[in-house]
Amino acid sequence: MSDILKKIEKGPLLFDGAMGTMLMDRGIRPGETAETWVLNRPNEIAAVHEAYFAAGADFATTATFGATSIKLSHYGLSDRAAEINRRGAELARSVCPVGRFVAGDIGSAGKLLAPAGDVDEGELKRAFTEQAQALAEGGVDCIIIETMMDVNEALIALSAARATGLDVFVTISFNKKPRGYFTIMGNKPADAARALADAGAAAVGTNCNLRIGDMIDVVAEMAGAVDIPVIAQPNAGNPETEGGVTTYIDGPDVYGRMTPELIRAGARVVGGCCGTTPETIRRMREVIDTL
Repeated sequence: MSDILKKIEKGPLLFDGAMGTMLMDRGIRPGETAETWVLNRPNEIAAVHEAYFAAGADFATTATFGATSIKLSHYGLSDRAAEINRRGAELARSVCPVGRFVAGDIGSAGKLLAPAGDVDEGELKRAFTEQAQALAEGGVDCIIIETMMDVNEALIALSAARATGLDVFVTISFNKKPRGYFTIMGNKPADAARALADAGAAAVGTNCNLRIGDMIDVVAEMAGAVDIPVIAQPNAGNPETEGGVTTYIDGPDVYGRMTPELIRAGARVVGGCCGTTPETIRRMREVIDTL
């Protein structure tokens, strides 16, 4: 068992919050992405990681969510995919305190699998393999595949990432429907959790799309289906702008109040997604330390 999984057994661990939210506050412009900032403004990326660690996060997530060669082709950077992933890992590693962890981030390639879409399994596998290998070379402790909306794509990414020998976590995004929670491809939480666990995921869970109150139900379904750790990283709700200032419905106090419910539902790893900040993570840290 890895050091990470041993630590999870001892008590809940805490991921960081949103990267995009922080970069918007730092002036990211249309046409720029976290991945382009890895190349052009690395000090800003490192500063975000540092802020989350200072807030008490156990994990920093690399700024490589969209860094497959497939997705980077939109910015003319497909041939720099390995470089971006390696550098993204190095930036997080450079500010990681002793006893904390760096998670290499892999997101969806942004295209549907054939026959529904125009990318085949082989192309996806090659892109995810390149990304995962570069993240490992950059010094990550584990890999997190997140915001997946198609379990089949997640399974391809999982297979590619497991070849590194690192622990691989996978989180899926669900929408709330009248009949329950489903991905856009129709996957249910329990079914997704079982498929990923059977394929060798070290932990499974859910992130994005849902606010913390709804995510509690998804966590309970996933935790009831598998015997590996479950991860929960909810959104802070839709952004609201007033007087030029953007805020989110669920601020740090909401996360502080409801984090124990996530953990009681079965989450062994928690954190934040869109709209969350170091203040959110600091409040979650305070609460976790009292449990």
